[in-house]
Amino acid sequence: MGFIPGDRCSLKTKGLWICFVLNYLYGACQSASADNCSMTLTASEGEITSPGYPGNYINNLNCTYIIAGEGQNHTITIDLLELALETASGCSYDWLIIDGGPKLCYATTFHKTYAFRDRFVINFRSDTSNTGRGFKIRYSIDVNDNCTSIHLKTSGQISTPCYSCDCTLNNCTNTIIGSGELRILTLDFVSLNYTTRANCDLGWFTIDGGPRICTSTPFAKIYAFFGSVDIVTHDGDRSVDSCGGFVVNYVVKESCSMTLTASVGEITSPGYPDNYINNLNCTYAIVGDGQNQSITIDLVELDLQEASDCNFDWLIVDDRPKLCHNTTFQKTYAFRDRFVINFRSDGGNTGRGFKIRYSIDANDTCTSVHLKASGQISTPCHSCNCTYNNCTNTIVGNGKLQILSLDFVSLNFTTSANCDLGWFTIDGGPKICTSTPFTTIYAFWDSVDMVTHGGDSCAGFVVNYVVEESCLMTFTASEGEITSPGYPSNYINNLNCTYVIVGDGQTESIIIDLELDLEATSDCRYDWLVIDDGPKLCYPTSFHKTYAFLDRFVIKFGTDGSVTRRGFKIRYSFDSDAHDNCTSIHLTASGQISTPCYSCNCIYNNCTNTIIGSGQLQTLTLDFVSLNFTTSSNCDRGWFTIDDGPKICTSVPFKTTYAFLGSADIVTHGGGRSGDSCGGFVVDYVVEDNCSMTFTAGEGEITSPGYPGNYIGNLNCTYVIVGDSQNHLITIDLVELALETHTSCRIDWLIIDGGPRLCFPKPFHKIYAFRDRFVINFSSDRRSAERGFKIRYSIDANDTCTSTHLTTSGQISTPCFSCSCPNNTCTNTIIGNGKLQILILDFVSLNFTTSANCDLGWFTIDGGPRKCTSTPFKTTYDFFGSVDIVTYGGDRSVGSCAGFVVNYVVQENCSMTFTASEGEITSPGYPGTTISYLYCTYAIMGNGQNQSIAIDLIKLDLEATSDCSNDWLVIDDGLKLCYHTTFRKTYVFRDRFIIKFRTDYRRPSYGFKMHYSVGVDAHDNCTSIHLKTSGQISTPCYSCNCSYNHCTNTIMGSGKLQTLTLDFVALNYTTSANCDLGWFTIDGGPKICASKPFQTIYAFFGSVDIVTHGGDRSFDSCAGFVVNYVVQENCSMTFTASEGEITSPGYPGTPINYLYCTYVIMGDGQNRSIAIDMVKLDLLDTSSCHFDWIVIDDGLKLCYHTTFRKTYVLRDRLTIKFRTEYSSPSSGFKMHYSVGVDAQDSCTSILLQTSGQISTPCYSCNCTYNSYTNTIIGSGKLQSLTLDFVSVNYTTSPNCDLGWFTIDGGPKICTSTPFQTIYAFFGSVDIVTHGGDGPGNSCAGFVVNYVVQDTCSITLTASEGEITSPGYPGIPFNDLICTYVILGDGQNQSITIDVVDLDLFPFPDCFISWLIINDGPKLCQNTQFHKTYVFQNRFIIKFRSDYLDFSRGFKLHYSVGGEAHENCSMTFTASEGEITSPGYPGTTISYLYCTYAIMGNGQNQSIAIDLIELDLEATSDCSNDWLVIDDGLKLCYHTTFRKTYVFRDRFIIKFRTQFRRPSRGFKMHYSVGVDAHDNVSSIHLKTSGHISTPCFSCNCTYNNFTNTIIGSGELQTLILDFVSLNYATSGNCDLGWFTIDGGPKICTSNPFQTIYAFFGSVDIVTHGGDRSVGSCGGFVVNYVVEDVDNQKLTYTTNSGQLIGPVFPGAGSSNPVTYTYIIIGHFPRQRLILDITLRSSYGGCYFAKLTLNGTEDLYGAGRYSRTYLSENNFTLEFTPYYDASFLVHYEKEDIIKGNT
Repeated sequence: MGFIPGDRCSLKTKGLWICFVLNYLYGACQSASADNCSMTLTASEGEITSPGYPGNYINNLNCTYIIAGEGQNHTITIDLLELALETASGCSYDWLIIDGGPKLCYATTFHKTYAFRDRFVINFRSDTSNTGRGFKIRYSIDVNDNCTSIHLKTSGQISTPCYSCDCTLNNCTNTIIGSGELRILTLDFVSLNYTTRANCDLGWFTIDGGPRICTSTPFAKIYAFFGSVDIVTHDGDRSVDSCGGFVVNYVVKESCSMTLTASVGEITSPGYPDNYINNLNCTYAIVGDGQNQSITIDLVELDLQEASDCNFDWLIVDDRPKLCHNTTFQKTYAFRDRFVINFRSDGGNTGRGFKIRYSIDANDTCTSVHLKASGQISTPCHSCNCTYNNCTNTIVGNGKLQILSLDFVSLNFTTSANCDLGWFTIDGGPKICTSTPFTTIYAFWDSVDMVTHGGDSCAGFVVNYVVEESCLMTFTASEGEITSPGYPSNYINNLNCTYVIVGDGQTESIIIDLELDLEATSDCRYDWLVIDDGPKLCYPTSFHKTYAFLDRFVIKFGTDGSVTRRGFKIRYSFDSDAHDNCTSIHLTASGQISTPCYSCNCIYNNCTNTIIGSGQLQTLTLDFVSLNFTTSSNCDRGWFTIDDGPKICTSVPFKTTYAFLGSADIVTHGGGRSGDSCGGFVVDYVVEDNCSMTFTAGEGEITSPGYPGNYIGNLNCTYVIVGDSQNHLITIDLVELALETHTSCRIDWLIIDGGPRLCFPKPFHKIYAFRDRFVINFSSDRRSAERGFKIRYSIDANDTCTSTHLTTSGQISTPCFSCSCPNNTCTNTIIGNGKLQILILDFVSLNFTTSANCDLGWFTIDGGPRKCTSTPFKTTYDFFGSVDIVTYGGDRSVGSCAGFVVNYVVQENCSMTFTASEGEITSPGYPGTTISYLYCTYAIMGNGQNQSIAIDLIKLDLEATSDCSNDWLVIDDGLKLCYHTTFRKTYVFRDRFIIKFRTDYRRPSYGFKMHYSVGVDAHDNCTSIHLKTSGQISTPCYSCNCSYNHCTNTIMGSGKLQTLTLDFVALNYTTSANCDLGWFTIDGGPKICASKPFQTIYAFFGSVDIVTHGGDRSFDSCAGFVVNYVVQENCSMTFTASEGEITSPGYPGTPINYLYCTYVIMGDGQNRSIAIDMVKLDLLDTSSCHFDWIVIDDGLKLCYHTTFRKTYVLRDRLTIKFRTEYSSPSSGFKMHYSVGVDAQDSCTSILLQTSGQISTPCYSCNCTYNSYTNTIIGSGKLQSLTLDFVSVNYTTSPNCDLGWFTIDGGPKICTSTPFQTIYAFFGSVDIVTHGGDGPGNSCAGFVVNYVVQDTCSITLTASEGEITSPGYPGIPFNDLICTYVILGDGQNQSITIDVVDLDLFPFPDCFISWLIINDGPKLCQNTQFHKTYVFQNRFIIKFRSDYLDFSRGFKLHYSVGGEAHENCSMTFTASEGEITSPGYPGTTISYLYCTYAIMGNGQNQSIAIDLIELDLEATSDCSNDWLVIDDGLKLCYHTTFRKTYVFRDRFIIKFRTQFRRPSRGFKMHYSVGVDAHDNVSSIHLKTSGHISTPCFSCNCTYNNFTNTIIGSGELQTLILDFVSLNYATSGNCDLGWFTIDGGPKICTSNPFQTIYAFFGSVDIVTHGGDRSVGSCGGFVVNYVVEDVDNQKLTYTTNSGQLIGPVFPGAGSSNPVTYTYIIIGHFPRQRLILDITLRSSYGGCYFAKLTLNGTEDLYGAGRYSRTYLSENNFTLEFTPYYDASFLVHYEKEDIIKGNT
């Protein structure tokens, strides 16, 4: 069985493995192969459907349907009603071909007429994968009315009957017939007689269903078609003289390539307007006369499969580029001999195709076509000697990409807003009406039209034109336009264009006005435009720039081979530094600009000063040394702008820097004043070639190159603000920061004064300190760019209410601290160096009034919350640049006086030392984002004595990773912490308590915040702190000398991971359910109120609290304990107590990562038993326990959630190992242990030896009652236990109530038969004996020999026994390979294997885990079976479990017996007999393949098969177990039947079983007879014939008779045509009747026809009725037996019965469906159905009958339905269990009202 790819499978699975398994085991995704579905049809009309229609067809079909002709010319009409197949680009999977035409697979319907003689062939094919509903076709041969002519020749002339107008009415159809393959039809209408009207209401015709045509103008047209083309003529709505017609010459050609000689015509793609087909290669040649000619191509529609390079489907017009995108155009071309159009389609998707109209040399008097490569065009009206001027001049190219230069040397147009006095357009562009000469350039294919319109005057032009072959051009005109080739249409691929604008060698300025639309990428590496060696441009943009140049100004344009856009359009104009009165252009690299109105000697001032750069990236430094503007909010009294920036109106000199490409405009505007508006400036400017600049002004603005536009790639800019070597403050206002962001800002970044890299959008206002230079760095990489940044800076701008502190330490006293001022609003700014620094603030005195909202005065630190307190405190901040402490006096009207005195220290990094006894520590920037690359150390100083310190971690928000390898916090050398958490812990220290904090460059987070408090070892009366690593704690009330007892004892650790061993040697508590009389807790755990000493272990960090509570008693509540404690440095411990508890570190909380703990329970050197009670195990469970695990006594790794109780044996020590990784958190484990000596109570024995004999005390029946436990102790590793029960003394009973025993908790055993079994185990196995419920003498026992072995491979010598997988029925242990050997005696022996349970992972090929029996196949499917094998020396069973398998394993019984036979094939010669499956009625044997041959005599014989029972494993396709009778269907469902077959030499029955589910098998009787029969039975063996019952002529007294029609045994249909019947109709047919195959009684004299589906035979039984005399009834019937195609039967009669035999079925998800089709016809009919469903199974859901896809019937019973339809009616019968049905149908014509 092959493996089926997942994409061909529609299974709903829970996982990948399940899908694999279902595919492999059950073939759920495989498709069935089909029998032959080919047929020949001789009827003149009919219907053809795909197998199973309207259900899905099956895979691997190859069907041929042949409609036979009689050797004469025929027409056949094909009506494709539905086509629903699996679609593919070339219909390469499933397809339908009609008469040798193209492959069809896409959903479509059509009505076509074809021509044929002998055969008309339809082919249908399906592949191995997906299926659909299929197809439905109706056909009709030679159905022509008087008004239809059919033309079968490949050429001819058609003249409609009424063309000469000698007929009264003219409605006619002419059908031109093709071969069914792709053909081309050329129609040349040489004469037409129609009246042209808008709606053609006076007569029209259509071509192949197209639009109405009513014209008298001859024309030619071409169609591509399959099968036929209809030309339908209609006379219109006139009452008389309706006469319209045509004469057309037609030619049918074999391919889609053709030559056209007409001067006008239409060309369409094959099949247009329907979709064209695949794999076309068409050439259309329009023939010229060898002279220069123009041809107008009107592309009316183009609808092809689109692609960026049109490499799938395309159209090429005259060797131009490939066209595939939806477009229309009208173009004029030049040609001489031939004009060629090529069309090609590939094997994929298709579209409607194309439609082209063409016209050669159709020029009116107003159109000129220019074919030369250069020349001059002068419009007729240029000299104004004409009345009106509408003219088109078409310049024709060669169809390839060319450049057209137009130099308009003279124009005679009147300029107006809408050009209403005359205009012209160039290639459909905007109207042009100018008298100014100009030059422009166009890239074009084929032709350019210049259309002149005279308007209301006389206008024209003279233009010189040049057509050039490429996109390399030189421009000498002072102004012009440059566009990308094809603009405004898309440019083409693989261009490399250079445009050179020539100068005169003098410095000139050139203005570039750009519109740009290219394929945009981050580095513009695909398509790009470069202006004057500037950066590559590709993003959609427009700008207006001025450049400077001398000799040449170069523009380059490049495209790659993929996506295209509209391209670009550039207008240029240049001047030799001349300008109008209001514009100045500055070409020098530096200079001074003074605006004209600066000295206020002008009335109004609107002026533009343009500073010209080189076109590359440059910086412009502007130093405004004098300004004369009036400051106002909206600058309404005059302003200026810099490069379209905001309005500026100030009189304060300033300096700024811009990065620019090409030019920067400074535009001055006088404002809104009427007379004295005078504003101006004097500015010194410097243009530099890079983006690094120096600033000396006291304030200014710095922006990224190109801001507010996008900066460019690969920048490395340095901005230096110069100081005077004195201490200065500089205020940096970062107005905008828009860079490409990254977690570490490693792509684009901004650094201010050596600080961190900045790239995230975050404006801020900061103050820095500097002396000589203040440096800002900006960098961008080569990738995508953003807007950049904008910074305003100001040096030494301090108001009177702000103090700036530049020293690294000092004291700040607010002015109003001594209350000597009326109000206090003040800012103190502490300045840093711009790098990360630490600010320690020690507020030694504060004078604020505390209130809820601090309304009486407050202060803030660096924008934080309000503070209003009089309590001194200390805090720490990390900062860049500066920290502001802002004081506000409050809302009091008088006496508002508040302030503080603070000592501050600025440190260079984030490492700090704390000497205060309490304080707060936060990460740098908290609660803002942490900074990257921090490594901070915080040291809290002690006094050299033991001290406690309480750490309250309020927040921890870092980048959390499994091992905290990126960001982390470590407290007192403890574990790395990075997960979001809070806690409060107490630690102990002497000199220094260290906290470390680290961040890397990755994800930002808030950081941490903690409070600390240092205390001495003094405590209150009720709290004790224990700093030693060991000691004893005795609670005060232990001796009951106190009245009440609430006490906390805190044991201090080092802060690292440690273990605390608590040995409670004495306890004084009263045990109760809720411990209400007193309790204690350990580290917040549950209440403990016990008086029994115990020992426990905790893993901890920092401290453990033991809290005692006296209870709820009003007096004498006295409870306590004495405990010895030991604090150890790791989690490895040794236990000497005989019992105790062991928990994982931190239990029941999350265990710590990277633990490796060893727990040793000590023994005394003697054999001891130890009971391990695993109370809880909660670790990260993985298949191999790879990450976290616990190992007990060198056993298996355990990690799954489980609990158990096991007994082990120890001598010196029992070792338990525990390990955790860094993975997901879990609870850990908790276990109890108890060590015992080898003595036991009177009813328990512990066996420590590896082998021995156990004899239960009561075996000899000398005891009254017997309840006993024997425990066999193993090593704790995986071992096998062989138990050989040599003597057993139990009374067998159903519930073992007279005594039993169990093995390791298994089922009760009460037998007296010795047996042997094997168990795999860890630790111990309990054999528990119970005496039973007898009154007094219940005495039972056993003697068993046992052997404990260290492996799971075992040898068995007993003749029967049980074998289980290790750990069964629990999860088998991983990575086992076990071999079980059952020994034989060297002779042939039979061995019966009864697999009771097999539960392994059912992976394909049993790759993971498996069981192999006797070198058979690998077994892993969940199953049970019973099978007998033969062997001599050794019978071997192998078992393997993988680390992935979590199933139960297996359990089997075996029994060795005498000699066995394996061959189950037999031959029967007796004329009757019985055949049963091997072992019947017991369980069938696996892997059987039996053949039963019943011998015949070489003559036709009948054989009756009576299948009495069939009980096999039922599957949808009977692929596992099956029975086949006479090559019929595979049978596997529970069923019985009696059938008659026919045979000659041998009648064969085959039987097969697999290794799967056991069943009873089958039983059948057979009886062979010759073709003679008794007096009352006839057997009919032919496939057709005539049956006449003996009493039909009424010459017999009584008539009881059976006629049996014999089939092949496969599914067949029986057509019964009752031509004569002699029965008296009555309600219960009591005067005589007959039945068909056990159906209802029939008593009618009306002839009828019916059809039955059957397997094997159909019985027609006649009965004379209950009349005493003269009972005579009979019939004459003609019958035909036909084979069935894919379980589909078709019924064509107007009435009949649909009778199904007993169809096999089962509870399967995919049973076989049988389809019955009642053929409908037009007009609409009423279909009446009488339905009976029945089953031997019973129940509601034994089968499903679907009625025409609209209703499902399930339940047994009778139904009546009526339908109205003109289409076929389909019934689909799906048996889920053995079922049958009967449907009587009757069709009634609605119009006539009769049947």
